[in-house]
Amino acid sequence: MIDHDIRRRNFILKFRLPESYYKKLQEIYELKYITIGDQRIHITELEDKSVTPEVKSNMRMNSYAQDDLPPKLTDEALIDTAKYFLSQCSEPKYPCTTYNESIIHKILPEMIKRLEEKIPKQPDVTNLLKQKDILENEDDPCRLCGTQRCYPEYCDKVKIK
Repeated sequence: MIDHDIRRRNFILKFRLPESYYKKLQEIYELKYITIGDQRIHITELEDKSVTPEVKSNMRMNSYAQDDLPPKLTDEALIDTAKYFLSQCSEPKYPCTTYNESIIHKILPEMIKRLEEKIPKQPDVTNLLKQKDILENEDDPCRLCGTQRCYPEYCDKVKIK
């Protein structure tokens, strides 16, 4: 239980929030789970800026976990999520008459555009596949995935002479 102090004039009033408030906070905290495949993890177990778009596409979560997800997303995943949310918004009135409309329809698209310009592009896999030194012989591990056994679609593409 947390005691809160309010200082008024020369005396201190102490009050406590009701137990039901703390119980509700605990219930909400316990609902913040994400399912990835058959694995269930709490949102707090994810590191900040660690969730890529590929990982996010395999996640299933409720609204409580969704609220805490943005700090966990990489820049690319955050931009993809913002674009998706923006696509689900209603069409703007012209001109925007509220701050909410201005943020959604004017500010956010411009911020996304500027962030995309600053984020370095991921290397194109097709350019990597065209390099002849990817595989020197068939016994070498694949330099794309680092294993002896690649997915067939990669191995077939890598065998460029």
